[in-house]
Amino acid sequence: MPVYGSAVGIVELEKMGFNEIEITEKLIPVLIADEAVNDLLSCLGKYTGILERELVGTMVRAIEGLSALSAPIDFVVEDQTPFKLLNTALSCTYNTKSILPYLRNDFN
Repeated sequence: MPVYGSAVGIVELEKMGFNEIEITEKLIPVLIADEAVNDLLSCLGKYTGILERELVGTMVRAIEGLSALSAPIDFVVEDQTPFKLLNTALSCTYNTKSILPYLRNDFN
């Protein structure tokens, strides 16, 4: 079984015939759980077929990262990773009607 967080694992999944949606469905939750933000950013940039529930999970992780910074608004934040993650997730294509139930569920 491939290690999903590694590039080798992704290549193995692709060789096994998994499509983008199947790969991201397996990969994104593992990357979020492992806090592998750079790999998550790469995954979001590489694949276009990402399910709305996976995007919401990414957004939740990014917002948790932003709230953990607890810096004043006018303070320059050195760690831009949560901002990059949220911007990358928001730049992905998604169906507004499909994503709303996941947003309501995860942010309530």
